[in-house]
Amino acid sequence: IVAARQQDSLALVRDALGRDDIRERMLALGVDPAEVEGRLAALTETELATLAGNLEQGPAGGDALAIIGIVFLVLLLLEFTGTIDIFKKAP
Repeated sequence: IVAARQQDSLALVRDALGRDDIRERMLALGVDPAEVEGRLAALTETELATLAGNLEQGPAGGDALAIIGIVFLVLLLLEFTGTIDIFKKAP
């Protein structure tokens, strides 16, 4: 049951991040979509469930800015915990 819930959460997040407007915005912010996939794999079960829950609570039709904000917050969380160093690579 836990693995199925995690797969559902991951599918929801990937669907949201796969939208063209989201991908364009991530690229504009300098976030490589291929790197995002690696970051998703690094999320804990709890972090993934929280991210998916936040996406589900968004307005119908989705708010691209809110999704990008959530992704940015997750990246910041991973940066502060030492899981990634994406922001140190920026010039």
